[in-house]
Amino acid sequence: IPEITDNLYKIDDAMKAGYGWEHGPFQIWDAIGLEKGLEFINAEGQEAAQWINEMKDSGISSFYSIKEGNTYFYDISSKTMKKIPGQDAFIILDNIRKSKEVFKNSGVVVEDLGDGILNVEFQSKMNTIGGDVLAGLNKALDMAEKDFQGLVVGNQAANFSVGANIGMIFMMAVEQEYDELNMAIKMFQDTMMRMRYSAIPTISAPHGMTLGGGCELSLHA
Repeated sequence: IPEITDNLYKIDDAMKAGYGWEHGPFQIWDAIGLEKGLEFINAEGQEAAQWINEMKDSGISSFYSIKEGNTYFYDISSKTMKKIPGQDAFIILDNIRKSKEVFKNSGVVVEDLGDGILNVEFQSKMNTIGGDVLAGLNKALDMAEKDFQGLVVGNQAANFSVGANIGMIFMMAVEQEYDELNMAIKMFQDTMMRMRYSAIPTISAPHGMTLGGGCELSLHA
């Protein structure tokens, strides 16, 4: 900056696209903190760019900020935070999760997307489907059918869902808890049928690995 671009978010976008990184360098710097990053630079006998020191002196302590569901970046030329363009066409769940949350358990977060639509976001490891996820799906369906007009099942993790929680099923089988295993299977199938025959539209937004139960959910929604 400014040899390649004047906007730092374009550096992050290019590094993520080119190297397959989950986060760009300025996003990583925000994660460790501006002051800590400057300490690392000084410890290596290097100096940060002048505009970074100017940003710090003006009281801005991060390269990015979230406001009203949108991501803002530090604009070097105006020395202010500016909204990253193009965000109006999609919803970034990371930006609205805290402010739009209407229900949460250990398996899911349910968010109000606006316009009468709820979103169910899996929070389990690899987005596996276990008892908490099924309970969350049923709770979201209850809420959507009562007070909303539609339900979306979507997330922004690396994969949509790798299917059922095999570890849970394995433990039930090892301990010969066959009645509980049958109940878990029935609960999953009943939830899928609820998704299929719900009184309101249910939409699945799969991406990445969508395996087993994740595939079944996508077929029934």
